[in-house]
Amino acid sequence: MKKILNRIPLLKYVVTAFAKGFCIIGAALAVLFAIGYASGIYGRIENALDLKYDSVFVTLPIILSAVLALICFFVGFLMYFHKYKRQKTKSLFGEQLRQVLEHSETGGQREGGRGE
Repeated sequence: MKKILNRIPLLKYVVTAFAKGFCIIGAALAVLFAIGYASGIYGRIENALDLKYDSVFVTLPIILSAVLALICFFVGFLMYFHKYKRQKTKSLFGEQLRQVLEHSETGGQREGGRGE
């Protein structure tokens, strides 16, 4: 497993982030459950919300976390390829964009702008 994770750094980052996030969220929920159970609040909430496996209060957080995980994975995937897999050669578009950005940093103003 370690060989695979070292060969594919993106997979390593994703797996470690999910593991850390799961541990942190699991610990926080365990603390909240312990506080609620000890104070008796959980018993009243459980009966009021009808917390079963197919309850909206149970399935909605699971679905939302799955959607957020997919979004985070997709954004991380794009960032990984932007950082590590982009071409090292300079293209015409990149050169022209660099010139435009350098021109705007020098404080050049266009004619006919607002505030005149």
